[in-house]
Amino acid sequence: GRQSAEDAMSALSAGGLLTPDRIPDLLLNSQTFDRMSVGTFLRANPEHLEPYVTQQKFQGMMLPDAMRYFFSRVKFPSRQQVSSLGSVLRLIADHYLSCNPEVEIDRDT
Repeated sequence: GRQSAEDAMSALSAGGLLTPDRIPDLLLNSQTFDRMSVGTFLRANPEHLEPYVTQQKFQGMMLPDAMRYFFSRVKFPSRQQVSSLGSVLRLIADHYLSCNPEVEIDRDT
């Protein structure tokens, strides 16, 4: 079975092999963790959510494609889906607009 992201990050951090600033990159680029494991980790460690979002490569994508791409890589536990989905969508939209400055969409739309 796959190792959970939480267990892996704890073990690597405790062993001095992983600094907090590298965690979002590892979550994004590792093939080791499934979508739910990444979402569970981000839910338990919200300080890593924004850095995780801002590492996404949304350049040249349409906004719906960027959102699909993001949610193809992370799945949040169902109890979080409603409670903080708005803040996750805001992070995605803000990062999307910073990646695509030529897109003229009102940030509040």
